[in-house]
Amino acid sequence: NMQLTFTSEASFYDEVPSLKASENAAYRRGFLMGSGGYESNGIYKNVRTDSLIEQREFLGKLFLVKDTLPDIDWKLTKKTKKIGAYDAFQATAAVQLDIDPLSNPLKKESATFVVIAWFTPQVPVKHGPDVFYGLPGLILELSLKDTVVLCKKVTVSMDEDLKITPDTNGEVVTLLEYEEIVVQKLNERKN
Repeated sequence: NMQLTFTSEASFYDEVPSLKASENAAYRRGFLMGSGGYESNGIYKNVRTDSLIEQREFLGKLFLVKDTLPDIDWKLTKKTKKIGAYDAFQATAAVQLDIDPLSNPLKKESATFVVIAWFTPQVPVKHGPDVFYGLPGLILELSLKDTVVLCKKVTVSMDEDLKITPDTNGEVVTLLEYEEIVVQKLNERKN
């Protein structure tokens, strides 16, 4: 079970704190960007500043991956459905992903996959699970490869003091720098 906390500008996506880590262990290794079995401590996105920050733990060391939000070229379709009390609209995008990065992160192969998102303009924010964002409403359902993320509940709070702040602990690196560190460390362990 994951939780997306958001304001109009920022969001933080992480597992529900009350769950045991083992219940979400596979997800914590990285829904999309798994590199050698890291654990994610949540994903912060800010659509106003075009920033993504994710604290990752790899081989006992904390990294703070800071980068820009990925470019997602959404295509709106004519399909609609109800998700709970919300009218949802379908959008699709082609995304480039590493092929099975957990089995061999040293061998970089990627392929294009189609992600299907269902969003609702009734919650007019551009946020969604994991690294996904940018539609004219909250993403309530997301399908990619063999994974489906479905929103079970939306709670709207009028707390104007809600502040969503990114993690600040860890060695600050870009996503590319982090991936280079992972490959270097895995090569060292291999030799």
